[in-house]
Amino acid sequence: MTSQRVPGTPATADATGAADAVRTVLLAAASYLSEHGWNQDELYAHTHSASPAACTVGALSMVCYGYPAEVPAFNVTHPGFQDFDAALFHLDCYVTETFGYRVGGVLGFNDTPGRTAADVLAMLRDATSWVPGPAWANVPRCDCGDRMLLDTEEPYCVTGDEWHNDLYVGRFFTCRTCGQDEFVGATDPDDRATVLAAFREWVLQRPHEGDPHVAGTCDDCDVCGRYCFCTADVTCVLHSESDDTCSAWFTPGQPSSGTAAGAALGGAE
Repeated sequence: MTSQRVPGTPATADATGAADAVRTVLLAAASYLSEHGWNQDELYAHTHSASPAACTVGALSMVCYGYPAEVPAFNVTHPGFQDFDAALFHLDCYVTETFGYRVGGVLGFNDTPGRTAADVLAMLRDATSWVPGPAWANVPRCDCGDRMLLDTEEPYCVTGDEWHNDLYVGRFFTCRTCGQDEFVGATDPDDRATVLAAFREWVLQRPHEGDPHVAGTCDDCDVCGRYCFCTADVTCVLHSESDDTCSAWFTPGQPSSGTAAGAALGGAE
């Protein structure tokens, strides 16, 4: 199916959920999977079938294009592409924020071992009532044409230096098709605070080398030497050798100076 919205015109949005056209596609995909079956690891169970069992992305393809498109994300000449692209983007953002960046978007969620059809149907229906926040306002599209996802290794970056109070705060996105990545800065104040707090949480969970030690206090640990671990009780190795300059991590989650770079949790894990 395709919506009756004229291509190129904005979809109307409901304050309590997804845009109308996106909601229509998501509910249609859930109905398709309920009727024709759900599949893992492949877009379609049988491409020779007119209505094959499908994975989540395959179901979006079926309801937007009407047939099992071989590469749905690049089916740009089809009149249903705009609806497919918007629905997949909405789902990728919803899955990442709800289940964590390590899931790997919709495809990763679908193919996770132990996942069930009931899980997928619930995800599709719950996504219809989700409203994207500022974190998803500037997700880039790769040069190859596919949407990018938050990088599964280092999705966020916070970096600065001890002589300036300004920090570069933002996200790293990676194309799942060709691997190209891109940094996008966070400018919304609330979004920046989210990135900063999540970055702090990620830093404190890094695996350390050598004998057991308090995070940030071991000169022989590469992680201690790369990331700031200052707390109210500890001035980390990174800063104790720099004129006793205490990192802004002294107040967890609210840095204003110091040097730190890395990734952060991108949602519940």
